[in-house]
Amino acid sequence: MCAIASSPVVADLTGTSAGTDSGGTVTAEAGTGDLVLGVVYTSDGSSGPKCSWDRYSNFEFERATGTPPREPPQYYDDSDVEVAQEELDRREAELERWQRTEDRRRSEPKVTYFDGEAHYVYAVRCVGSTGTVRLVPTTVATNDLIPGLHDVATGQILVPVPDVSPELGFTGYVNLGMWLAVEPATITPITAEAGPDAWITVTPEHQSIHFDFGNGDTRTCDGFGEPISYLETFDEGPCGYTYRHSSPDSQPYQVRVSTTWNLPYTSSNGSGTLAPFTRDAVFPHNVDELQTVGQSN
Repeated sequence: MCAIASSPVVADLTGTSAGTDSGGTVTAEAGTGDLVLGVVYTSDGSSGPKCSWDRYSNFEFERATGTPPREPPQYYDDSDVEVAQEELDRREAELERWQRTEDRRRSEPKVTYFDGEAHYVYAVRCVGSTGTVRLVPTTVATNDLIPGLHDVATGQILVPVPDVSPELGFTGYVNLGMWLAVEPATITPITAEAGPDAWITVTPEHQSIHFDFGNGDTRTCDGFGEPISYLETFDEGPCGYTYRHSSPDSQPYQVRVSTTWNLPYTSSNGSGTLAPFTRDAVFPHNVDELQTVGQSN
């Protein structure tokens, strides 16, 4: 499903607004970067632009907004006075120049100003949504879309959910091996586009998990780790760890679990990779000594 996400719509000449669909829709959130006005964010599992962008000419914009047409020069003559042929010829030439200038102006792209910056006006139609009219800076480039797209893409990366044995919410024991993993997650490609010539698609790819066990020890594993597959074992898993000391009384270890994602992209200006993004969460974990009870004969 491809749908317009929430992004600025300054003018709506059609009387409609962007459609939304919870399936596959990405909602743009205000972020730390300089966001470009009029960007459309879509997510439907593929790379490349998803919308048609038809730029308004001055004539089309004025017709859509009901702006009265410009009037040619007007001449007011005394009905009792005959106008000289030389004056009539001058007026005819003036009207022809005016018409040529007006025809050229009508065919030129409509440019409007927002916060002092020139913007083109586009009629935008995307698959699965109604049409909207959006203002896009006349000088927009692919790089201008990266800050907003980065915020949208990383906003889809949720905090990791540990799949650890023994579970972090239960007491662990010294010398009892742990199996470390997080629940797998996937994120569909997300595209930002602003006009017909500026688009970029980022495809988040999970890279690794990282555990900080709260005692100075850490472990990094590729992928999502490996959940426990053999319950009757005291050994740690292929992605694992073993505590050698118990946690202080009433002071559980603070285990920080992190997932790191690569952010490769394709765009109207080539391909590349944004800086990796890491999302983490902290979980308290008590570790006790494993008590053994001797048996007498």
